[in-house]
Amino acid sequence: MYQNIYYQREKNLIHLWDDKRGYSSFPYTRYAYERAERGEYKSIYGDTLTKIYKFSKDDPDLFESDVPETTRALVDLYSDSDDPSTGHVILTYDIECEMTSGLPNPEEATNELTSIALHDSATDQYWVLVMDKEGEMVAKTTDKAIVLPFKTEEEMF
Repeated sequence: MYQNIYYQREKNLIHLWDDKRGYSSFPYTRYAYERAERGEYKSIYGDTLTKIYKFSKDDPDLFESDVPETTRALVDLYSDSDDPSTGHVILTYDIECEMTSGLPNPEEATNELTSIALHDSATDQYWVLVMDKEGEMVAKTTDKAIVLPFKTEEEMF
């Protein structure tokens, strides 16, 4: 299954990263469908369709003429599989802030930070960045976590 995809418009290339096949690149072939009496495809509405390669993207009588390049490539390559991709690394963030002045408004971000915790799924390592204005804490490292104190938010970032 794919892990990442990118369309390089200036070179008309699809760049694909797959968890089993690795990296590959290939030219993108644009196509759409139009109604045809003897077409080999069916629309979801029951129309008989044929695949065409030369068309105007804004033609309202066409089917799937506006599908993005990356979506088209993924449908063509993976429509027969529902398997999820493997090998992803998940980095989880948990940002905590003071609540003495009420619930924080994320659009204003006026509440002071108290900590930022991170977890890396590949290494199962945790980092905890903690506000310590008084400088009473010391950094601590265990086999699973690294705890780092900071006197200001600026130092933390």
